[in-house]
Amino acid sequence: MELEVYTYQFLRRRSRISSSRRRKSRSISPRRLKSRSPTPKRHKRRKSRDSMSLVSESSSASGGPKENKDDSEILKIEEENKKRRQQEAELKLIEEETAKRVEAAMRKKVDESLNAENIKLEIQKRLEEGRKKLLVEVDAQLEREKEAALIES
Repeated sequence: MELEVYTYQFLRRRSRISSSRRRKSRSISPRRLKSRSPTPKRHKRRKSRDSMSLVSESSSASGGPKENKDDSEILKIEEENKKRRQQEAELKLIEEETAKRVEAAMRKKVDESLNAENIKLEIQKRLEEGRKKLLVEVDAQLEREKEAALIES
C-alpha cells in the first residue's frame, strides 16, 4: 500500500515537472511500474550511450574522443618515425655494403696492377738501382775512413 502511495505521489510530482526538466528517481521500482515505453529517440540515445560507454571504457585510459584523435595522430607519427628509422637503417647498410665493395674492388685493382709483369720489372729495376747506390755509398764511406786513418797515423 505504501508503495502505491509513493508511486501515486511520484506520478503526481512527475506530471507537474515539465518534460525538459525530468528528474531521475533514486529507486528502481517506479520505473518498473511505469507503463509507458521510452520513445524511439530516447531509446536510440540510451542505446548510443551504452555503445559509447563500451568505447569510453576501452578508451577511458586515454581520456575521450579528442584524445583518441591525439592518440591516433601519435600512433601515426610513431609509425612514420619507425618507417623513417627503418629506411635510415637500410640506407646505412647499403652505404656500408657499398663501401666494402669499393674497398675490395680497389684492393683487387691494386693487387692486379702490382702483379702485372711491367710493374714487377719496374720494381726489380728500382731495387737493383737502390742496391748499387747503397754499395757506392758504402765504398765511398770506407775510402774516407781509410784516408782519415792514414792521416792520423
